[in-house]
Amino acid sequence: MKSLGELRYPIKYVMMQIKEQQSEWNCGQNGEAFNIVVKAYVVGESIKKVYFYDGTESCDKIYEVVFSHSKKDIEYYGECERVVPEYLYGQYSNSHFVNQVFSTFEEAIAVATRANCYILNQMIGLIPYDENFLEEKEKIEKRFQVKAKLYHEIEQKIKNESMDMLVTKDQEKNTKPLLEEILENPSDFYKKAASILSLEEREFIRGQIQNKSCNNCMNDSCKVESSEKSRFDFCVAWDNEELIGMQRILNKNNF
Repeated sequence: MKSLGELRYPIKYVMMQIKEQQSEWNCGQNGEAFNIVVKAYVVGESIKKVYFYDGTESCDKIYEVVFSHSKKDIEYYGECERVVPEYLYGQYSNSHFVNQVFSTFEEAIAVATRANCYILNQMIGLIPYDENFLEEKEKIEKRFQVKAKLYHEIEQKIKNESMDMLVTKDQEKNTKPLLEEILENPSDFYKKAASILSLEEREFIRGQIQNKSCNNCMNDSCKVESSEKSRFDFCVAWDNEELIGMQRILNKNNF
């Protein structure tokens, strides 16, 4: 097994979800989840593509990580055992998959806190709404507070024990070449922006552009007579790739 000093994996903060197993250390609770923040070795990443019935699709990045400490030992025994990636027979035997990695503890703990609030609200939502509701709600909240205190102590212990794991900084993207390209030929940039639009997006943006006229129309094959154009707010054949692309960039938050 490689020593800690020999490991060269990227390191990030991640959210570890603990699924409690019934035992003495956690007061006999079973199946309840809680999220803590730990450091992890990032051993792989991939794109998960999902196709939907309407022909659309979504792409999500999935990260394969090895937590700094054994998730199993925490769940079963409440113990924090330091681990490293174990690669056997072409795969990592102690890895887990997460949807997010973070460069700072503050970013990760904010996400974990929201996730834990959601878990608590889900538990409260299962209480029958009768005369005992408030009493049962208070019991669940108190039990959750006790559990939160317990896991935050474990979280702090793990944090202290993994101080030697330095989080990998995100590489700064060099945007200078792109900016130079835009400034050198803005017309081409806006035309590229227009070229990737769907027909529906293109028509919507055309409707937003003001002062459309023959003077700024780039449709060289226009066959619409001048008498016909006066019947519309703008010519139905009006087209200008550059202006459409520019409007798309200006309205990017609306899409």
